[in-house]
Amino acid sequence: MADPVKLGKGATRHDNILEGDPKFANVRDGDFRLSPASPCIDAGAAIKGITGRHASKAPDIGCHEHGRDAWTAGSSLPREPWDEAGWSDAALGKGD
Repeated sequence: MADPVKLGKGATRHDNILEGDPKFANVRDGDFRLSPASPCIDAGAAIKGITGRHASKAPDIGCHEHGRDAWTAGSSLPREPWDEAGWSDAALGKGD
């Protein structure tokens, strides 16, 4: 990590960039999670209110926190019934 650069009164900036191989799990297959040997693990900067859910002593560099379930797109909410005309009567609260 680079030395902090003063931006103004009370503000600093830190670079979260490592040189070299981040040791992703399997780049060829598009798995960009960190492998257990990655230098990115615990190398990120803690930001109050943002990075509080890290898996160990410090946040990791990158979007996937090592030791946590991988993020997936979409929703885990239950799907409402849908018919060709739109929302079904049951979904709209209309009885038979």
